[in-house]
Amino acid sequence: MRYLKQLIIRLHSLLGSLLSLMFVMWFLSGFVMIFASFPHASKEKAFSHLEAITCQELMHLRTPTSDLSEQLVVEKRHGKVIYEFRQSRGNENIYDATSLKKIDHYSEEDVLNLACSFSGADLLSYEKCLELDQWMPWSYCQSWLPIYKCDMNDEAHTQLYISAVNGLVVQETTRNARWAARLGAIPHWIYFKSIRLKTGFWLRLVYWISLLGVFASLSGLILGFIRLKRRKKRASWSNLSVYKKFWYKWHHITGFVFGLFVFTFILSGLVSVSNIPQFIAPVHNKQSARKLWNQKGECYDSLAITPKQIGALLHEDTQVKRIIWKKVMGKACVHVFCHHNGMPEVYILKGNELERKLTYTKTEIETWTKRLFKNTSFSLNQLYTYNAYYPYAESGDYPIPVWQLQVDDADQSSLYIHPLTGEVIRSYNTNRRWRRWLYNGLHSFDFPFLSEYEWLRKLLLILLSVGGTFVSVSALVLTWRVLLKKVKPEL
Repeated sequence: MRYLKQLIIRLHSLLGSLLSLMFVMWFLSGFVMIFASFPHASKEKAFSHLEAITCQELMHLRTPTSDLSEQLVVEKRHGKVIYEFRQSRGNENIYDATSLKKIDHYSEEDVLNLACSFSGADLLSYEKCLELDQWMPWSYCQSWLPIYKCDMNDEAHTQLYISAVNGLVVQETTRNARWAARLGAIPHWIYFKSIRLKTGFWLRLVYWISLLGVFASLSGLILGFIRLKRRKKRASWSNLSVYKKFWYKWHHITGFVFGLFVFTFILSGLVSVSNIPQFIAPVHNKQSARKLWNQKGECYDSLAITPKQIGALLHEDTQVKRIIWKKVMGKACVHVFCHHNGMPEVYILKGNELERKLTYTKTEIETWTKRLFKNTSFSLNQLYTYNAYYPYAESGDYPIPVWQLQVDDADQSSLYIHPLTGEVIRSYNTNRRWRRWLYNGLHSFDFPFLSEYEWLRKLLLILLSVGGTFVSVSALVLTWRVLLKKVKPEL
Protein backbone atom coordinates (compact mmCIF):
# COMPACT_ATOMS: atom_id res chain seq x y z
CA MET A 1 0.00 0.00 0.00
CA ARG A 2 2.85 2.38 0.86
CA TYR A 3 4.51 1.62 -2.50
CA LEU A 4 1.26 2.36 -4.33
CA LYS A 5 0.88 5.62 -2.43
CA GLN A 6 4.41 6.70 -3.34
CA LEU A 7 3.77 5.77 -6.96
CA ILE A 8 0.64 7.96 -7.08
CA ILE A 9 2.52 10.87 -5.46
CA ARG A 10 5.37 10.66 -7.95
CA LEU A 11 3.00 10.26 -10.89
CA HIS A 12 0.99 13.30 -9.85
CA SER A 13 4.11 15.40 -9.19
CA LEU A 14 5.65 14.51 -12.55
CA LEU A 15 2.52 14.94 -14.68
CA GLY A 16 1.40 18.01 -12.73
CA SER A 17 4.76 19.67 -13.33
CA LEU A 18 4.71 18.84 -17.05
CA LEU A 19 1.11 19.91 -17.65
CA SER A 20 0.51 22.74 -15.14
CA LEU A 21 1.03 25.47 -17.75
CA MET A 22 -1.28 23.62 -20.17
CA PHE A 23 -3.96 23.36 -17.48
CA VAL A 24 -3.73 27.10 -16.77
CA MET A 25 -4.06 27.85 -20.48
CA TRP A 26 -7.04 25.51 -20.83
CA PHE A 27 -8.96 27.10 -17.96
CA LEU A 28 -8.16 30.73 -18.82
CA SER A 29 -9.07 30.23 -22.48
CA GLY A 30 -12.14 28.31 -21.34
CA PHE A 31 -13.58 31.52 -19.85
CA VAL A 32 -13.54 33.05 -23.33
CA MET A 33 -14.93 29.86 -24.90
CA ILE A 34 -18.04 30.13 -22.73
CA PHE A 35 -19.02 33.16 -24.80
CA ALA A 36 -17.23 32.84 -28.15
CA SER A 37 -15.80 30.00 -30.24
CA PHE A 38 -13.68 29.89 -33.39
CA PRO A 39 -15.22 32.02 -36.17
CA HIS A 40 -17.01 30.34 -39.06
CA ALA A 41 -18.82 31.71 -42.09
CA SER A 42 -22.57 31.64 -41.43
CA LYS A 43 -24.51 29.21 -43.64
CA GLU A 44 -27.66 31.26 -43.15
CA LYS A 45 -25.96 34.50 -44.20
CA ALA A 46 -24.36 32.80 -47.20
CA PHE A 47 -27.76 31.46 -48.26
CA SER A 48 -29.43 34.87 -47.91
CA HIS A 49 -26.80 36.38 -50.25
CA LEU A 50 -27.23 33.77 -52.98
CA GLU A 51 -28.38 35.20 -56.30
CA ALA A 52 -31.95 34.25 -57.23
CA ILE A 53 -32.66 31.96 -60.20
CA THR A 54 -35.78 32.79 -62.17
CA CYS A 55 -38.15 30.21 -63.65
CA GLN A 56 -37.22 31.42 -67.13
CA GLU A 57 -33.57 30.67 -66.44
CA LEU A 58 -34.48 27.16 -65.28
CA MET A 59 -36.33 26.53 -68.51
CA HIS A 60 -33.15 27.23 -70.53
CA LEU A 61 -30.69 25.11 -68.54
CA ARG A 62 -29.05 22.05 -70.08
CA THR A 63 -29.87 18.69 -68.52
CA PRO A 64 -26.90 17.31 -66.53
CA THR A 65 -25.36 14.17 -68.00
CA SER A 66 -25.45 10.80 -66.26
CA ASP A 67 -21.65 10.54 -65.94
CA LEU A 68 -21.79 13.37 -63.38
CA SER A 69 -23.86 11.48 -60.83
CA GLU A 70 -22.57 12.73 -57.47
CA GLN A 71 -24.82 14.96 -55.34
CA LEU A 72 -25.99 17.72 -57.65
CA VAL A 73 -26.58 21.32 -56.53
CA VAL A 74 -27.81 24.24 -58.63
CA GLU A 75 -27.00 27.83 -57.62
CA LYS A 76 -26.37 31.15 -59.31
CA ARG A 77 -22.90 32.55 -58.76
CA HIS A 78 -21.51 35.72 -60.25
CA GLY A 79 -24.36 36.05 -62.72
CA LYS A 80 -24.21 32.47 -64.02
CA VAL A 81 -26.33 29.46 -63.07
CA ILE A 82 -24.03 26.57 -62.22
CA TYR A 83 -24.15 22.86 -61.51
CA GLU A 84 -22.00 21.82 -58.57
CA PHE A 85 -21.33 18.12 -58.18
CA ARG A 86 -20.32 17.40 -54.59
CA GLN A 87 -18.53 14.27 -53.48
CA SER A 88 -17.42 15.64 -50.12
CA ARG A 89 -16.52 18.92 -48.47
CA GLY A 90 -13.63 20.40 -50.41
CA ASN A 91 -14.18 18.02 -53.32
CA GLU A 92 -16.54 19.71 -55.78
CA ASN A 93 -16.70 20.12 -59.56
CA ILE A 94 -18.48 23.15 -61.04
CA TYR A 95 -20.05 23.42 -64.50
CA ASP A 96 -21.85 26.16 -66.38
CA ALA A 97 -25.48 25.00 -66.38
CA THR A 98 -26.18 26.47 -69.82
CA SER A 99 -23.19 24.97 -71.65
CA LEU A 100 -22.05 22.15 -69.31
CA LYS A 101 -18.48 23.49 -69.60
CA LYS A 102 -16.38 23.09 -66.51
CA ILE A 103 -15.60 26.24 -64.49
CA ASP A 104 -12.10 25.96 -63.06
CA HIS A 105 -11.98 29.35 -61.35
CA TYR A 106 -13.64 32.74 -61.00
CA SER A 107 -11.99 36.01 -61.88
CA GLU A 108 -10.52 38.46 -59.42
CA GLU A 109 -13.20 40.97 -60.41
CA ASP A 110 -15.96 38.45 -59.57
CA VAL A 111 -14.42 37.79 -56.16
CA LEU A 112 -14.00 41.44 -55.21
CA ASN A 113 -17.53 42.32 -56.32
CA LEU A 114 -18.87 39.51 -54.12
CA ALA A 115 -16.88 40.83 -51.15
CA CYS A 116 -18.54 44.25 -51.44
CA SER A 117 -22.08 42.92 -51.98
CA PHE A 118 -21.76 40.31 -49.21
CA SER A 119 -20.51 42.73 -46.55
CA GLY A 120 -22.34 45.84 -47.73
CA ALA A 121 -19.10 47.78 -47.34
CA ASP A 122 -16.31 49.07 -49.56
CA LEU A 123 -13.15 47.08 -50.09
CA LEU A 124 -10.22 48.43 -48.07
CA SER A 125 -7.53 46.03 -49.32
CA TYR A 126 -7.16 42.47 -50.52
CA GLU A 127 -4.56 39.73 -50.81
CA LYS A 128 -4.43 36.64 -53.01
CA CYS A 129 -3.49 33.75 -50.71
CA LEU A 130 -1.83 30.65 -52.10
CA GLU A 131 -1.58 29.11 -48.63
CA LEU A 132 -4.09 28.73 -45.81
CA ASP A 133 -3.69 31.04 -42.82
CA GLN A 134 -4.65 30.99 -39.13
CA TRP A 135 -8.33 31.63 -39.85
CA MET A 136 -8.68 28.69 -42.24
CA PRO A 137 -6.66 25.94 -40.51
CA TRP A 138 -8.50 22.97 -42.09
CA SER A 139 -6.87 20.66 -44.62
CA TYR A 140 -10.03 20.29 -46.75
CA CYS A 141 -9.73 24.00 -47.64
CA GLN A 142 -6.57 23.29 -49.65
CA SER A 143 -8.65 22.47 -52.73
CA TRP A 144 -10.24 25.95 -52.58
CA LEU A 145 -6.95 27.76 -53.10
CA PRO A 146 -6.26 30.39 -54.29
CA ILE A 147 -8.35 32.29 -51.77
CA TYR A 148 -8.74 36.07 -51.68
CA LYS A 149 -8.50 37.63 -48.24
CA CYS A 150 -10.56 40.84 -48.39
CA ASP A 151 -10.40 43.54 -45.70
CA MET A 152 -13.65 45.49 -45.64
CA ASN A 153 -14.07 49.12 -44.67
CA ASP A 154 -16.68 48.65 -41.93
CA GLU A 155 -16.88 49.18 -38.16
CA ALA A 156 -16.47 45.46 -37.42
CA HIS A 157 -13.17 45.29 -39.39
CA THR A 158 -14.54 42.33 -41.33
CA GLN A 159 -12.25 40.02 -43.26
CA LEU A 160 -13.81 37.83 -45.95
CA TYR A 161 -12.11 34.80 -47.46
CA ILE A 162 -13.45 34.06 -50.94
CA SER A 163 -12.34 31.09 -53.00
CA ALA A 164 -11.48 31.69 -56.64
CA VAL A 165 -12.24 27.99 -57.26
CA ASN A 166 -15.88 27.83 -56.11
CA GLY A 167 -16.63 31.57 -56.01
CA LEU A 168 -18.01 31.43 -52.45
CA VAL A 169 -17.33 33.14 -49.13
CA VAL A 170 -15.65 30.31 -47.22
CA GLN A 171 -14.72 32.23 -44.06
CA GLU A 172 -15.78 35.47 -42.37
CA THR A 173 -14.15 37.02 -39.31
CA THR A 174 -14.44 40.32 -37.45
CA ARG A 175 -11.88 42.03 -35.21
CA ASN A 176 -13.77 41.02 -32.05
CA ALA A 177 -14.12 37.42 -33.26
CA ARG A 178 -10.42 37.22 -34.08
CA TRP A 179 -9.36 38.51 -30.65
CA ALA A 180 -11.82 36.17 -28.93
CA ALA A 181 -10.34 33.24 -30.86
CA ARG A 182 -6.76 34.28 -30.03
CA LEU A 183 -7.61 34.31 -26.33
CA GLY A 184 -10.05 31.40 -26.43
CA ALA A 185 -10.42 28.78 -29.17
CA ILE A 186 -6.86 28.84 -30.56
CA PRO A 187 -5.01 28.07 -27.30
CA HIS A 188 -7.89 25.97 -25.93
CA TRP A 189 -8.05 23.64 -28.95
CA ILE A 190 -4.36 24.05 -29.86
CA TYR A 191 -5.66 25.51 -33.11
CA PHE A 192 -2.33 26.91 -34.28
CA LYS A 193 -2.23 26.76 -38.07
CA SER A 194 1.05 24.86 -38.42
CA ILE A 195 -0.32 22.15 -36.09
CA ARG A 196 -4.01 22.10 -37.06
CA LEU A 197 -3.35 21.65 -40.79
CA LYS A 198 -1.62 18.36 -39.97
CA THR A 199 -4.88 16.76 -38.92
CA GLY A 200 -3.47 13.40 -37.84
CA PHE A 201 -0.66 14.97 -35.81
CA TRP A 202 -3.04 17.49 -34.21
CA LEU A 203 -5.45 14.75 -33.14
CA ARG A 204 -2.64 12.65 -31.64
CA LEU A 205 -1.17 15.67 -29.86
CA VAL A 206 -4.46 16.67 -28.22
CA TYR A 207 -5.19 13.02 -27.42
CA TRP A 208 -1.91 12.38 -25.58
CA ILE A 209 -1.94 15.70 -23.72
CA SER A 210 -5.52 15.04 -22.62
CA LEU A 211 -4.76 11.43 -21.66
CA LEU A 212 -1.82 12.48 -19.50
CA GLY A 213 -4.05 15.23 -18.07
CA VAL A 214 -6.62 12.60 -17.09
CA PHE A 215 -3.95 10.65 -15.14
CA ALA A 216 -2.65 13.86 -13.55
CA SER A 217 -6.10 14.96 -12.37
CA LEU A 218 -7.18 11.46 -11.29
CA SER A 219 -4.01 10.89 -9.25
CA GLY A 220 -4.48 14.34 -7.70
CA LEU A 221 -8.07 13.50 -6.83
CA ILE A 222 -6.92 10.32 -5.04
CA LEU A 223 -4.16 12.16 -3.19
CA GLY A 224 -6.63 14.83 -2.14
CA PHE A 225 -8.44 12.25 -0.03
CA ILE A 226 -5.29 10.52 1.18
CA ARG A 227 -3.78 13.78 2.45
CA LEU A 228 -6.87 14.96 4.34
CA LYS A 229 -6.71 15.49 8.10
CA ARG A 230 -9.59 14.76 10.36
CA ARG A 231 -11.38 18.03 10.87
CA LYS A 232 -11.87 19.18 14.45
CA LYS A 233 -14.99 21.00 15.51
CA ARG A 234 -15.01 24.69 14.55
CA ALA A 235 -11.77 24.22 12.63
CA SER A 236 -11.38 26.21 9.43
CA TRP A 237 -11.11 24.68 5.96
CA SER A 238 -7.39 25.44 5.91
CA ASN A 239 -6.88 22.92 8.72
CA LEU A 240 -8.11 20.07 6.51
CA SER A 241 -4.75 19.77 4.77
CA VAL A 242 -1.65 18.11 6.20
CA TYR A 243 0.47 20.70 4.38
CA LYS A 244 1.75 23.80 6.19
CA LYS A 245 3.27 25.79 3.32
CA PHE A 246 0.84 28.20 1.67
CA TRP A 247 0.91 27.02 -1.96
CA TYR A 248 0.98 23.31 -1.09
CA LYS A 249 -1.93 23.76 1.30
CA TRP A 250 -4.12 25.71 -1.09
CA HIS A 251 -3.30 23.46 -4.03
CA HIS A 252 -4.45 20.57 -1.86
CA ILE A 253 -7.64 22.29 -0.66
CA THR A 254 -8.73 23.71 -4.02
CA GLY A 255 -7.84 20.40 -5.66
CA PHE A 256 -9.98 18.55 -3.15
CA VAL A 257 -12.95 20.89 -3.70
CA PHE A 258 -12.69 21.28 -7.48
CA GLY A 259 -10.70 18.16 -8.38
CA LEU A 260 -13.71 16.21 -9.64
CA PHE A 261 -14.61 19.04 -12.04
CA VAL A 262 -11.01 19.27 -13.26
CA PHE A 263 -11.00 15.51 -13.89
CA THR A 264 -14.32 15.47 -15.79
CA PHE A 265 -13.27 18.54 -17.77
CA ILE A 266 -10.04 16.91 -18.97
CA LEU A 267 -11.78 13.55 -19.54
CA SER A 268 -14.44 15.16 -21.72
CA GLY A 269 -11.70 16.93 -23.68
CA LEU A 270 -10.11 13.54 -24.32
CA VAL A 271 -13.46 12.18 -25.55
CA SER A 272 -13.70 15.03 -28.09
CA VAL A 273 -10.71 13.66 -30.05
CA SER A 274 -11.09 9.92 -29.47
CA ASN A 275 -13.64 7.17 -29.82
CA ILE A 276 -15.59 5.68 -26.96
CA PRO A 277 -13.90 2.29 -26.33
CA GLN A 278 -15.70 -0.69 -27.82
CA PHE A 279 -15.74 -2.53 -24.49
CA ILE A 280 -17.85 0.32 -23.06
CA ALA A 281 -20.20 0.92 -26.00
CA PRO A 282 -19.56 -1.42 -28.97
CA VAL A 283 -20.64 -0.45 -32.50
CA HIS A 284 -22.07 -3.46 -34.32
CA ASN A 285 -23.21 -2.08 -37.69
CA LYS A 286 -20.53 -1.18 -40.25
CA GLN A 287 -22.76 1.52 -41.74
CA SER A 288 -24.60 3.93 -39.47
CA ALA A 289 -28.38 4.01 -39.60
CA ARG A 290 -28.25 7.65 -40.70
CA LYS A 291 -26.07 6.94 -43.74
CA LEU A 292 -28.21 3.93 -44.61
CA TRP A 293 -31.35 6.08 -44.51
CA ASN A 294 -30.11 9.22 -46.28
CA GLN A 295 -28.62 7.40 -49.31
CA LYS A 296 -26.01 10.05 -50.07
CA GLY A 297 -24.26 9.58 -53.39
CA GLU A 298 -27.17 7.56 -54.82
CA CYS A 299 -28.89 10.28 -56.85
CA TYR A 300 -28.35 8.69 -60.29
CA ASP A 301 -32.10 8.14 -60.78
CA SER A 302 -32.76 11.73 -59.72
CA LEU A 303 -30.88 13.06 -62.75
CA ALA A 304 -33.93 12.07 -64.80
CA ILE A 305 -35.51 15.20 -63.34
CA THR A 306 -34.77 18.12 -65.64
CA PRO A 307 -34.51 21.81 -64.72
CA LYS A 308 -37.26 22.47 -67.25
CA GLN A 309 -39.64 20.21 -65.31
CA ILE A 310 -38.85 22.10 -62.12
CA GLY A 311 -39.35 25.51 -63.75
CA ALA A 312 -42.69 24.43 -65.21
CA LEU A 313 -44.05 23.57 -61.75
CA LEU A 314 -43.01 26.80 -60.04
CA HIS A 315 -44.91 30.07 -60.14
CA GLU A 316 -43.37 32.42 -62.66
CA ASP A 317 -42.56 34.95 -59.91
CA THR A 318 -40.74 32.38 -57.76
CA GLN A 319 -37.11 33.16 -57.10
CA VAL A 320 -35.07 30.05 -56.37
CA LYS A 321 -31.86 30.22 -54.31
CA ARG A 322 -30.77 26.59 -54.49
CA ILE A 323 -31.88 23.22 -55.90
CA ILE A 324 -30.50 19.88 -54.74
CA TRP A 325 -31.14 16.57 -56.49
CA LYS A 326 -31.86 13.85 -53.92
CA LYS A 327 -32.97 10.28 -53.43
CA VAL A 328 -35.20 9.92 -50.36
CA MET A 329 -36.85 6.68 -49.26
CA GLY A 330 -35.93 5.09 -52.59
CA LYS A 331 -37.57 7.80 -54.69
CA ALA A 332 -35.95 10.42 -56.90
CA CYS A 333 -36.74 13.97 -55.85
CA VAL A 334 -35.48 17.55 -55.78
CA HIS A 335 -35.34 20.03 -52.91
CA VAL A 336 -36.05 23.59 -54.00
CA PHE A 337 -34.85 26.29 -51.57
CA CYS A 338 -36.45 29.72 -51.90
CA HIS A 339 -36.65 31.44 -48.51
CA HIS A 340 -34.90 29.32 -45.86
CA ASN A 341 -31.70 27.31 -45.81
CA GLY A 342 -33.35 24.37 -44.01
CA MET A 343 -36.96 24.43 -45.27
CA PRO A 344 -37.13 23.41 -48.95
CA GLU A 345 -40.07 22.65 -51.19
CA VAL A 346 -39.92 18.96 -52.10
CA TYR A 347 -40.86 17.55 -55.51
CA ILE A 348 -40.94 13.78 -56.13
CA LEU A 349 -40.62 12.08 -59.51
CA LYS A 350 -43.61 9.83 -60.21
CA GLY A 351 -43.33 8.18 -63.60
CA ASN A 352 -42.20 11.01 -65.85
CA GLU A 353 -43.89 13.77 -63.86
CA LEU A 354 -42.90 15.83 -60.84
CA GLU A 355 -45.32 16.10 -57.92
CA ARG A 356 -45.17 18.43 -54.90
CA LYS A 357 -44.59 16.59 -51.63
CA LEU A 358 -45.96 18.48 -48.62
CA THR A 359 -44.95 16.08 -45.84
CA TYR A 360 -43.89 12.50 -45.15
CA THR A 361 -46.56 10.49 -43.37
CA LYS A 362 -46.20 7.95 -40.61
CA THR A 363 -47.18 5.15 -43.00
CA GLU A 364 -44.48 6.11 -45.51
CA ILE A 365 -41.78 6.23 -42.84
CA GLU A 366 -42.89 2.90 -41.34
CA THR A 367 -42.89 1.25 -44.78
CA TRP A 368 -39.37 2.44 -45.54
CA THR A 369 -38.16 1.45 -42.05
CA LYS A 370 -39.40 -2.11 -42.59
CA ARG A 371 -37.55 -2.21 -45.90
CA LEU A 372 -34.25 -0.92 -44.46
CA PHE A 373 -34.29 -2.73 -41.11
CA LYS A 374 -35.71 -6.11 -42.03
CA ASN A 375 -36.97 -8.34 -39.22
CA THR A 376 -36.22 -5.59 -36.68
CA SER A 377 -38.84 -4.10 -34.40
CA PHE A 378 -39.10 -0.33 -34.08
CA SER A 379 -41.28 2.46 -32.70
CA LEU A 380 -42.21 5.71 -34.41
CA ASN A 381 -43.54 8.80 -32.67
CA GLN A 382 -43.90 12.47 -33.46
CA LEU A 383 -41.84 14.68 -31.17
CA TYR A 384 -43.31 18.09 -30.32
CA THR A 385 -40.70 19.35 -27.86
CA TYR A 386 -36.90 19.52 -27.86
CA ASN A 387 -34.99 17.15 -25.62
CA ALA A 388 -31.46 16.14 -24.63
CA TYR A 389 -30.83 14.34 -27.92
CA TYR A 390 -32.75 16.74 -30.14
CA PRO A 391 -31.81 20.23 -28.93
CA TYR A 392 -33.10 23.62 -29.96
CA ALA A 393 -30.92 25.36 -32.57
CA GLU A 394 -31.13 29.07 -33.35
CA SER A 395 -30.33 28.34 -36.99
CA GLY A 396 -33.63 26.48 -37.31
CA ASP A 397 -31.90 23.30 -38.53
CA TYR A 398 -33.96 21.20 -36.12
CA PRO A 399 -37.69 21.69 -36.82
CA ILE A 400 -40.57 20.85 -34.51
CA PRO A 401 -42.51 18.60 -34.82
CA VAL A 402 -40.12 15.87 -35.99
CA TRP A 403 -40.45 12.11 -36.44
CA GLN A 404 -38.57 10.14 -33.78
CA LEU A 405 -37.71 6.60 -34.88
CA GLN A 406 -36.30 4.10 -32.37
CA VAL A 407 -34.91 0.94 -33.99
CA ASP A 408 -34.29 -2.15 -31.84
CA ASP A 409 -31.12 -3.13 -33.67
CA ALA A 410 -27.83 -4.13 -32.05
CA ASP A 411 -26.81 -0.46 -31.71
CA GLN A 412 -30.21 0.78 -30.46
CA SER A 413 -30.32 3.41 -33.22
CA SER A 414 -32.45 6.53 -32.77
CA LEU A 415 -33.27 8.63 -35.83
CA TYR A 416 -34.85 12.09 -36.00
CA ILE A 417 -36.53 12.49 -39.39
CA HIS A 418 -37.43 15.83 -40.98
CA PRO A 419 -41.20 15.78 -41.72
CA LEU A 420 -40.80 17.88 -44.88
CA THR A 421 -37.73 16.29 -46.46
CA GLY A 422 -37.93 12.73 -45.11
CA GLU A 423 -34.21 12.82 -44.28
CA VAL A 424 -32.51 12.00 -40.99
CA ILE A 425 -31.20 15.25 -39.49
CA ARG A 426 -29.87 13.79 -36.22
CA SER A 427 -29.13 10.25 -35.09
CA TYR A 428 -27.69 8.29 -32.17
CA ASN A 429 -26.54 4.82 -31.31
CA THR A 430 -25.35 3.57 -27.92
CA ASN A 431 -21.80 4.73 -28.61
CA ARG A 432 -22.89 8.24 -29.64
CA ARG A 433 -25.11 8.54 -26.56
CA TRP A 434 -22.09 7.88 -24.37
CA ARG A 435 -20.18 10.49 -26.35
CA ARG A 436 -23.01 13.00 -26.05
CA TRP A 437 -22.94 12.85 -22.23
CA LEU A 438 -19.19 12.49 -21.74
CA TYR A 439 -18.34 15.34 -24.08
CA ASN A 440 -21.27 17.75 -24.46
CA GLY A 441 -22.54 17.08 -20.96
CA LEU A 442 -19.33 17.18 -18.96
CA HIS A 443 -17.43 19.75 -21.03
CA SER A 444 -20.06 22.43 -21.58
CA PHE A 445 -22.81 21.41 -19.09
CA ASP A 446 -25.24 20.64 -21.91
CA PHE A 447 -27.81 19.07 -19.60
CA PRO A 448 -31.60 19.11 -20.10
CA PHE A 449 -32.34 20.80 -16.76
CA LEU A 450 -30.11 23.72 -17.79
CA SER A 451 -31.46 24.08 -21.33
CA GLU A 452 -33.99 26.74 -20.32
CA TYR A 453 -31.55 28.62 -18.08
CA GLU A 454 -28.59 29.57 -20.23
CA TRP A 455 -27.46 32.17 -17.68
CA LEU A 456 -27.29 29.49 -14.98
CA ARG A 457 -25.30 27.11 -17.21
CA LYS A 458 -22.74 29.83 -17.94
CA LEU A 459 -22.60 30.90 -14.29
CA LEU A 460 -21.84 27.33 -13.17
CA LEU A 461 -19.16 27.03 -15.84
CA ILE A 462 -17.58 30.31 -14.73
CA LEU A 463 -17.61 29.43 -11.02
CA LEU A 464 -16.16 25.96 -11.53
CA SER A 465 -13.61 27.29 -14.03
CA VAL A 466 -12.46 29.80 -11.39
CA GLY A 467 -11.84 26.87 -9.06
CA GLY A 468 -10.03 24.94 -11.80
CA THR A 469 -7.88 28.00 -12.50
CA PHE A 470 -6.84 28.23 -8.82
CA VAL A 471 -5.89 24.54 -8.85
CA SER A 472 -3.86 24.98 -12.05
CA VAL A 473 -2.16 28.25 -11.01
CA SER A 474 -1.10 26.80 -7.66
CA ALA A 475 0.33 23.77 -9.50
CA LEU A 476 2.23 26.10 -11.84
CA VAL A 477 3.67 28.08 -8.89
CA LEU A 478 4.80 24.87 -7.21
CA THR A 479 6.40 23.68 -10.46
CA TRP A 480 8.20 27.01 -10.83
CA ARG A 481 9.54 26.85 -7.26
CA VAL A 482 10.84 23.32 -7.73
CA LEU A 483 12.61 24.38 -10.93
CA LEU A 484 14.17 27.38 -9.18
CA LYS A 485 15.51 25.16 -6.40
CA LYS A 486 17.15 22.90 -8.94
CA VAL A 487 18.62 25.76 -10.95
CA LYS A 488 19.94 27.93 -8.07
CA PRO A 489 22.57 25.47 -6.74
CA GLU A 490 24.01 25.24 -10.27
CA LEU A 491 24.25 29.04 -10.46
